[in-house]
Order: sequence, then structure tokens, then C-alpha cells
Amino acid sequence: MLLVFTTTAKLRGIVETKGTFDVSEYGICWSASNNLPTMSDSKLSKVGTLGVYPSIYSEDATNLIPNTSYYFRAFVVSNGVYSYGNTLTFKTLAITQPTIKTLEANTTTTTSVKIKGLVEFGGNSDNITEYGICWSQRFTTPTLDHSKAKILENITVFPKTHVIDIYNLNSTADLYYRAYIISNGVISYGDIKTYNLEILDFPHHYNRK
Repeated sequence: MLLVFTTTAKLRGIVETKGTFDVSEYGICWSASNNLPTMSDSKLSKVGTLGVYPSIYSEDATNLIPNTSYYFRAFVVSNGVYSYGNTLTFKTLAITQPTIKTLEANTTTTTSVKIKGLVEFGGNSDNITEYGICWSQRFTTPTLDHSKAKILENITVFPKTHVIDIYNLNSTADLYYRAYIISNGVISYGDIKTYNLEILDFPHHYNRK
């Protein structure tokens, strides 16, 4: 079974018979441009003789380009002669970015709020490097060029809720905020929300008798 991901693929070959001489090397070669890949293209191989025939083996091709078609074929070296199998093709998966949602904000003091974000789906690449909340009280479309609070870690379980505390805000100005996530070097944002810290009767003051 051929296993293909965004930048990797598990490729399989089989040495069916021994021939007159021992096998000295065997493996897989591949190329995105050459429809008859050879040892001069990308390759992974194993060196040594085989004791059992037929012998199935696999190689993990890495550093592939997402959403790209490749040609590959098995090869074997015996008595200094290179022999190739039939050429097959595969296509790496396109990168699907994570999806993130901006949740509610709640006032904690007259100049601070607690904001929630939700990473709903992690995409198809295990390469989340950062996520959090960005905000501005001046610009209506906050980005990472404005203020942000970040969490530097990968996420392995979804959905994932995160909570950010933001301090030292202007209590008389609207707060524009949204959740964000960085995966594969690409920034994805949630919806922009607006929040007003001037909540009626907050904080509450009571006179004790």
C-alpha cells in the first residue's frame, strides 16, 4: 500500500528473483520532472545482499513538495548492473491549513479582559508553531503587526480552546480582536470581534453597614 502525505511518501518495491549474482544494493528512485527516474535523481537505497526472494521493501521519501506529482520506480544493483522496475506515479497532498474561531471576551477588571479562541481543526500537517489572540484599540482589523499574546506549542488534540488574558487596555475605547494560528509558516485568522470594556455596573461597589 502506497502512503502519501503532504511532504512525505512511503514507497515500496520488490526484488522478485535473485538472478545469477548476488544483489549488492536495492531501493527506490523518484523525480517530479523525469518520467523515467534513475539513480541520478532522488533515491533511497539499502546496501547488502538479500537472503529471501521475493523480498518486499519500503523507503520513506521526504522533503517532497505538496500538491505535486512524482514518478518513482524500484531499482536493484547486481554485479555492477542497474536494473529498474516499472514506473508508477503518486501525488502529494495539498496542505490544508488549520481552522480557528474567535470566541467571547469577558471583562476581568476595568482595563483587562479574558479572551477565548478555538482551534477547530489542525489541518493535514503536524506543524503548528504558534497560536493566540491579536488585538488593537486603534485598528479595526488587528493583525500580528499589532498587539498579540501567543502560545508557542504544537496541538495534537482537536478541538483545542485557549484562553488569553489581556491587560492595560483603555477602558473607554473599543477593543478589536481575533484568534490566530501559524502552521507551515502561514498565518490563519478567525473572525474579528469588537468588545467594549465599559460594562454597566462593573466593577460592583457595595457599602457595608
